[in-house]
Amino acid sequence: MKRLIRFLQKPLRDKIWSLRKVLVPWLPLPIRLDFGAWWLAWYDTVSHRIYQRRYEPNTQAFMKNYLQPGMVVFDLGAHHGFYTLLAANLVGPTGEVIAFEPSPSERRKLIWHIHLNRCHQVKVEPFALSDREGTMEFYLTKDNSANSLFPPEISPIVGKVIVPVTTLDSYCQSNGIERIDLVKMDVEGAELLVLKGARQVLSKMRPVIIMEVSHRTTARFSYNPQTIRDFLHERGFVLFGIRDEENEIAVPKERIGKVEPLVSSFRR
Repeated sequence: MKRLIRFLQKPLRDKIWSLRKVLVPWLPLPIRLDFGAWWLAWYDTVSHRIYQRRYEPNTQAFMKNYLQPGMVVFDLGAHHGFYTLLAANLVGPTGEVIAFEPSPSERRKLIWHIHLNRCHQVKVEPFALSDREGTMEFYLTKDNSANSLFPPEISPIVGKVIVPVTTLDSYCQSNGIERIDLVKMDVEGAELLVLKGARQVLSKMRPVIIMEVSHRTTARFSYNPQTIRDFLHERGFVLFGIRDEENEIAVPKERIGKVEPLVSSFRR
């Protein structure tokens, strides 16, 4: 009875989510995102936060302020594609978004979202990014947003697959890419490996970087968040923490004057 009372006291949106999760967990809930794209909400942590309109609002705000039509965005660890869709909406048909997602099941849902929203400027790649090329084991978790190159602790492992691995430098050289305006990176602790494989990109293209920086994830790779900050500081980047979120923004020092005003209202 107490559970029924608590359910009846929930807002209508919460009731819809809870009922569908129990009655039709195999059928995603279609929702319209505030920037116009359609989203198929599966019943996981990320989609629940998106459904509740509380998914990294400050990171979204920065991207909306920074990205312009015609820009080039790399989305590393694209998951089901929320930031891929947002970036595609902002850079428009003259821009380009390259989304990397090594998990087969997550990549399949990413591709559904791209087709559903007719994002012709998006290219999907199956690679995990690291500091070397080859193949590696990729661990799949019950909470699919915690998939990682290293066994995670926060979510039970449900399987693992062998995935192709490349570096940002090699990928850009092989594909003739000479410009990247923004790199969004959520790779569950492998951020330092990605940066070490992107030395040429960092020195020549000088992208702005949005990345998750967390003791919880970096500890699995035997380093701490300050190591990432030091690596980027040595290469002429200035970092801004985002209030109430684990993300940080790394900005080439020569662009501080343009970018700093965009983060002033929500930086830590």
